[in-house]
Amino acid sequence: MTTLRVGRSPLRMWLVALAGVPFVVIGADFLARRRIINWLVTLVYEDRTPDAFEARDTLWAILFVLVGLVLIVFGLKELLFPRPVLLADERTSRWALRGPFRRPVEIPWDMIQSWSSAAVDDAGVARPALVLELTDRFGLPDDPWAARWSGDSTLILLSEDWEQSAEVVERALHELHASWTRPAY
Repeated sequence: MTTLRVGRSPLRMWLVALAGVPFVVIGADFLARRRIINWLVTLVYEDRTPDAFEARDTLWAILFVLVGLVLIVFGLKELLFPRPVLLADERTSRWALRGPFRRPVEIPWDMIQSWSSAAVDDAGVARPALVLELTDRFGLPDDPWAARWSGDSTLILLSEDWEQSAEVVERALHELHASWTRPAY
C-alpha cells in the first residue's frame, strides 16, 4: 500500500522554537534580576530618570515567558515528533484542519473532485497553496486551520510551511490516485 505523508518544514519549526527564546529570556530577566532590562533602560533613557515599573509590567513579563514557552514547546514538539499535515493512501486522505493538537480530518477520495497547486492572494502577498475542489463540505470545519474556504466547496490549504512544495504534493497525489485507479494485471 502506497502512502503519502507531508509534514511541516523542520527548518520552520526550529525557527519557531528559536523565536520563543528571546521572549523567555526578557520575561525571566524582568521577573528575576533585571540585568538586561536595566541595561536597556540606561541605554534608552541615558541620564533621564525612567518611569517606575508597575504591576502590569510584571503581568507582561509573565505573558512573555508563557508565550515564549509555548513557542519553544510547540516548535520542539513538531521538530522531534512531527505531525503530518497530510496523510493519504488508497483508502482515504487525512488533513490537519482542526489545529495543532487535534486529530486530523478525514476526507474520502470520493469527496475530492480535483486538486491543484496555486498561488493565492493573502493580504496582498502571493502564497503557495493546494486547492481542493470538494463535492460538499459536510463534516469539515467551518474555520479550518492553515486553510480557508473559497465559495461553498473549494478548500485552499496554505502550503508555505510544508516540507514539500504544493506542486510536489499535487504530483504525488496524482501519482497516488493513478496507482490505485489503474487496473491490476
